[in-house]
Amino acid sequence: MSGLLSPTTLRGLIAAYESYCSRRGRAPGTLRQYRPVLESLAIWAGDRDPRSLVAADIEMGWLTAWCEQFQRRRGRPPAPKTLRNALTAVKSFFSFCERYGFIAPSPAAGIEMPRVEPRFNDWLAPDEDAAIIAACRSPQERIVVPMLRFTGLRAGELTGLTNEDVDLRAGVIVVRHSKTPRGRRTIPVVPELEPFIEAWIRFQTVGGRAAPASAFLSTRHGTGMGYAQVYDTVKRVATRAGVRRRLPPDREGINTSAVTQHTLRRTFGSSWLNQGLRLEVVSRLLGHESTVTTERSYAALLDSTIAAEVLNVAPTRPIRLRAVERLTAPASGRRDADRLRSHVTEAMQTKAEPERL
Repeated sequence: MSGLLSPTTLRGLIAAYESYCSRRGRAPGTLRQYRPVLESLAIWAGDRDPRSLVAADIEMGWLTAWCEQFQRRRGRPPAPKTLRNALTAVKSFFSFCERYGFIAPSPAAGIEMPRVEPRFNDWLAPDEDAAIIAACRSPQERIVVPMLRFTGLRAGELTGLTNEDVDLRAGVIVVRHSKTPRGRRTIPVVPELEPFIEAWIRFQTVGGRAAPASAFLSTRHGTGMGYAQVYDTVKRVATRAGVRRRLPPDREGINTSAVTQHTLRRTFGSSWLNQGLRLEVVSRLLGHESTVTTERSYAALLDSTIAAEVLNVAPTRPIRLRAVERLTAPASGRRDADRLRSHVTEAMQTKAEPERL
């Protein structure tokens, strides 16, 4: 290839790809997730000519080695979603290489992505919700967990906030860094969250970490918290609260609860839907690309809410009750029909509260 840039090794191409992603404004969290995957690809390839790679090399060579390394490190094979995330990074990288003429064609283009079943109903019940908030003890726990729960932020969005992004006077949190353009949004600070933010700001001010451009979530040393620290915090608090505890599938023994950062995000969404907030508003608060994503994520909750609303407004028409009576009286007798009519009337007149599943 002619031109100013002609990397001849995979490591050189990865450096060019990372530079490209930074110029194009790719979310820092995405790059952090891609980096270890691409590093393993570079180690595996060594000095091989990138142009010699084919799909079989990636599938049978690198991917097999990556899965074996994952199992040695974690004591279990990678989940389909973890495998899909790794392949997404590799496909994105090779797509860049093909687009700019470094490699043709992409050796990852034809690799089949693993099927990932979507997780539904992954939100907290009211008692679980209260228990997790009450279990927060340290200053870091008392800001990480409430921020995730009462803003619906993704972990990467939370770690990307600076102090100036959290404006208590205006009552808003400005999300400037997200994995999608739609994710850049403004979220109102709800009353439940205000005391947690106020306490955190006081704690950071005393420690000299309140500069406007500094990371909102920072350690005692002034460095910004990363994804792993947020993950560990959520797991630790959920385990202490006794919510969805389990035997850890990881060797580190950290994953002792099924609750994740995304569980808190889903709880935020389900809470607002239960309170009657319109679907499109909840979708915007969550930073979803479209309401289709929101509908898919909360399908069961939306179905139960719809059923409750129908019962709330359904008219108690005598003709409907008489029809029920006519259908049941021959088999059950007049007494049973009267009892059924009473039950139907009571159900239609009772205000049903939607349930947070």
